[in-house]
Amino acid sequence: MPGNLGMPEIFVILVFALIFLGPKRLPEVGRQVGKAMRELRRVQGDVRAQLDDVLNFDDSPAPAVDVPPVAADVSAADGVAATQSGETPTTEAPASAADAPATPQPSPPPPTTSFS
Repeated sequence: MPGNLGMPEIFVILVFALIFLGPKRLPEVGRQVGKAMRELRRVQGDVRAQLDDVLNFDDSPAPAVDVPPVAADVSAADGVAATQSGETPTTEAPASAADAPATPQPSPPPPTTSFS
């Protein structure tokens, strides 16, 4: 079955449609066919866009998260007192590794058992 319709094929189809439908119903049927084709193309575009979103999900960059810096030596009361007196609160880095906050250590893997 050929995929392309030429002018002679389209002309034959229109003549048969005019004979079977008549001159009064032919414009109505043409509008209905046009609406159906538009709806089909719209749905096809929506499905294609959804598939592209799903298939390219990992390619999108992660949203930026704005995390405020945490002060190690300055308490909230010191910051409020300093700003009320007109001074700018300062944050200092820990002097040594002992002053730095502890990072959680990963748990060891569970022991393996062998059944002999």
